Amino acid sequence: MKKRRKIQLFLLDLLYPNQCPCCHRKIPWNRYLCDMCQTLFQLPPDTFCPGCGKPVESCFCERGLAYDHAIAAALYQEPARSGILSLKRAESKNFAYACGEVLGRMVIADPELLAYDLIVPVPMAKRKKKKRFFNPAEEIAREMSSATGIPLRADLLEDTGTGAAQHTLSAKERAANTGHFQIPQTTDLTGYRILLCDDVLTTGSTMNRCAELLKSRGAAVVTAGESGGQLMPDAFQKHSAFLTLHAKRKKVLIFLLFDFHIFLLDDTINIDKVKKFRYNDNIME
Repeated sequence: MKKRRKIQLFLLDLLYPNQCPCCHRKIPWNRYLCDMCQTLFQLPPDTFCPGCGKPVESCFCERGLAYDHAIAAALYQEPARSGILSLKRAESKNFAYACGEVLGRMVIADPELLAYDLIVPVPMAKRKKKKRFFNPAEEIAREMSSATGIPLRADLLEDTGTGAAQHTLSAKERAANTGHFQIPQTTDLTGYRILLCDDVLTTGSTMNRCAELLKSRGAAVVTAGESGGQLMPDAFQKHSAFLTLHAKRKKVLIFLLFDFHIFLLDDTINIDKVKKFRYNDNIME
């Protein structure tokens, strides 16, 4: 932790006592996570597929990926899930700092990765960044850069999107919702080896599109690095899903959380139209 960061955290702790972003326990001002939640990074070395970055039981390398390798810090399940959500809700940057440190140590331990030329975060649309004040992927990437000495380039990729957020879409919709990522035509990355950083790897659509753009400008190798890899191949865990249906021109909102099903239905909508939910590909049948 750099001296400037220490001063900032110390002063911030005087006004807002430091909390673990995963469990909300009070922690010392110079800690990012509590001792218990810190163990979420202690995973067997074969937890993730080195090709796609998903947990080995959810490997999707056979799909054909634009990025070449992947590293991941934690599984997207509790308590890591709460830490990642604290980033997305702009509650705290602690989890980004913790993940960046862990990913940085993984890079340092691998001489091939340590020789990479750039660290590039997946971009965030300006409207979202203005609302959250920061891009979680960029914060993780910045910490990785600080730990490894590999230069950070947060200006290479741009997200010009104004549509639906990825986490509200099905796997197929996610794949079609990546056209808003862009890279300047004049960018020359010939021969560059790049670490591409994001907060969560779900379907891989975002990471894939960004890797394609980097390689279209000459990048030789792109390795994906993320804070959390999801067990499920779609946007939602088995017990935490959110989607919107349209029936008789009325919206049906269905929220499934830990097996409690809450239906917010218009009186004109027939409940029979709401059939079974299939977790695997996040669609209604």
